[in-house]
Formats: sequence, C-alpha cells, structure tokens
Amino acid sequence: MILAVTGGKGGVGKSTVAYNLAAQLEGVVVDGDLARADLPAGRGPDLHDVLAGRATPAEAVETAGPVAMVPCGRTLAGARAADPTALADALETLAEETGVQSVSTAFADHREETETQVARLEDVFETLGEEPDAREDIVVTAMLDEHRQFSGANDGEVLDRYNMAVGQKTEHYEIAAYGNLASLAEKAVYDEAAGLLVETLREEQAALETLTEASEQFDQHQVASD
Repeated sequence: MILAVTGGKGGVGKSTVAYNLAAQLEGVVVDGDLARADLPAGRGPDLHDVLAGRATPAEAVETAGPVAMVPCGRTLAGARAADPTALADALETLAEETGVQSVSTAFADHREETETQVARLEDVFETLGEEPDAREDIVVTAMLDEHRQFSGANDGEVLDRYNMAVGQKTEHYEIAAYGNLASLAEKAVYDEAAGLLVETLREEQAALETLTEASEQFDQHQVASD
C-alpha cells in the first residue's frame, strides 16, 4: 500500500502528517520533495541516489530512528542527477519490500538486544556465585541445521517467510526457557537473579510480538499481490 501526502503550499504540516502515518502503520516514509527536503537527512544513500540509479530503494531506508524513512538528498548536484520519473517504480519496489524490511529491522534490533542478554546471564551466575558451563543445546543445533538445509534449497519470498517462522520458533523456545528459569529463581528466593531473568523474558516476548506482527503484514501483502 502506498499513501501520498501532497500539497502545493509549504509549511502546512505535510511532513509531520506523513511521518506520523508511517509510525502508526509501521511503514516507511519517503521524503519525495526533491527540491526542498524536510525530513532529517541520513548518513547513507538517499532518494536522490535511488532516482539516479546509484542505490536500491531498500539500501536507502534509514532505520536508526523511531520511524523507517528514505530521506531526500539536499544537494543541487543530487537533484540534477535524479530522474523524477523513476519515483513511481522506486515507491512500488519499496512497498513490496517493506514487510521484509521490517523483519530485517526486528532481527537486527534483537541481535543487539541479545548481546545485552548474554551479559545479563553472566550477572545471574555472579549473583548465584556460580561459574557458567557452556554446553551444546541440541534443539538450537537442530534448528540451525534445518535452516542451513532449507536456505540452501530455497530463496526469495519462500525463504523470507521461512526465516520469519524460524524467528518466531526461536522466540517461543527462549520464552519457555527464561520463563521457567525466572519462576524457579523466584521460588528459590533468588530475587536478584529472578529480576534479571524476568527482564530478559519480557524482551523475548516483545521480540516475538514484533516478529508476529511483521509476519502478518508480510502475509497480507502477499495475498493482496496475488
């Protein structure tokens, strides 16, 4: 779905409306004002680069802020190099990839979150006065083996959807593990350890919700495209 916020007069709030629409719809806002860009500029490729063929629409998406966006360039040289007639195709491509982009963003965010969770687990062991003992998790190993086999035989939208399912499966597994550990810690009156485990449990639950919503959006887009 592509929504356009337009108007001939400046300073009436078009950018604000577009930005907040993207936030509510969990979409990507594209600053299409090739002459007087208003949304914050990013550090990577921008809409000028996309329209000049120097970058793909997905490469120009900035995900560092609360709303994913494609900023427009702010240089005269960039505006001259851009082909305005390519905007429609760029928007269509971006609309097709938005579902996958949201999943990629969710995975990237959770990857950073996992690093914090590892440090938190070390804190749990420290509060218990124990040293962690690394062991192979046969369930995780099996999921990784399955993923390697599937990804070697599939690509495109099939692989994208499979990755979403694997992500949700992993989150369910982690939620079960952290949920039980937190419960046991609470019953054993290891309050500090229980608090740390509950914090991670809530992060895993939030990650599952994000992945589930993104997967549902992807499915809806696929149905609408058929």
